[in-house]
Amino acid sequence: MALCGILRSETDADALRKLSEFSEKHPIYTATVKPVNNDELFEAIPADEKPIKVKVGAYITSMDDFDYRDNTFSASFWVWFVYDKKYDNIINPHHTMEIMDYVSLETVSEFKEVQGDKVWSGKRLRGVFKYNWNLSNYPADRQDLEIEIEEGDKGVNDIVYVADTENSGYVNEDGDGGDMPGWSVAGFEASTHVHTHSTNYGEPSAAPGSRTTYPVFSAKLSLERTSFYTFLKMNMVVLIAFIVSWFSVLLKPVDGGMIAARVAILVAMIYSVALNIEYVDSVMGNGPLLTLPDKIQAITLVSIMALLLVTILSFEFVHAGKQVWARRLDLSAFAVLPIVYAALLLLLVWK
Repeated sequence: MALCGILRSETDADALRKLSEFSEKHPIYTATVKPVNNDELFEAIPADEKPIKVKVGAYITSMDDFDYRDNTFSASFWVWFVYDKKYDNIINPHHTMEIMDYVSLETVSEFKEVQGDKVWSGKRLRGVFKYNWNLSNYPADRQDLEIEIEEGDKGVNDIVYVADTENSGYVNEDGDGGDMPGWSVAGFEASTHVHTHSTNYGEPSAAPGSRTTYPVFSAKLSLERTSFYTFLKMNMVVLIAFIVSWFSVLLKPVDGGMIAARVAILVAMIYSVALNIEYVDSVMGNGPLLTLPDKIQAITLVSIMALLLVTILSFEFVHAGKQVWARRLDLSAFAVLPIVYAALLLLLVWK
């Protein structure tokens, strides 16, 4: 608005003079819009200069919102590209890049500048990414969260990625924040590879049925779980259900009422485990692999069913006038079952 006022109120000469003075005091950033890629100029590049080498790096500033049900995680990161200045008007990799396996993606900021004979460009991104959480070893699991960046315009014969391993990393690598509660970083890897698509996307100049191969940069952060709080919370109800069921065999089956009480206790504990299964599924999702909580729940249900069978047999002994045999069966179950249960749990945890 200030500039408009200057132009309206003064003559052209005075306006130009004041505009120059205004610009000196208040620099205005201007950028020339360039094509993403100039195919004609690219074809003119000598064959011995191809493929063009582009150094790619990434710096992960945060990883959070681990969602086991939807198989996603969120991440914020910087990605940058460095290449020779003579290709500045020909390629623009930070515009032609494609982020793989994202659900949602937002560009927070971006930059591009020339330093000496190099072009340095990049973006800061925030997104939600697909990830197949393998929780079969939960709570002692390790997860490799990977962000892949693929060149979306030129194939490997035209552009090749070189990983900037020296400058890539993650925010808490040097103790500068970005902690992930419940997790520790087991490693970070910046690397490159190629991705072959089983199509040429209908490109007229390509041979029918041919495939296309593009360079890919990968930033992989490996995490190991360190917190067992959630695991204990998930299994507390199951362990209590087993203990209550275990002590129920101490109730002497002297009459039908006592047997009914034992059966009622066991049924209630089965119902408690069933509710806990729903809770665990709501937190971890209902994946194709059995997790450690799933196995503990299964063992607990089998144990309670075994105690239910013991209760029925005890009632049959009492009904037949063999109270001593009924008592021996109950005490044997009380002595043996917790040992078997604990051994199975230790075996699961050890695996």
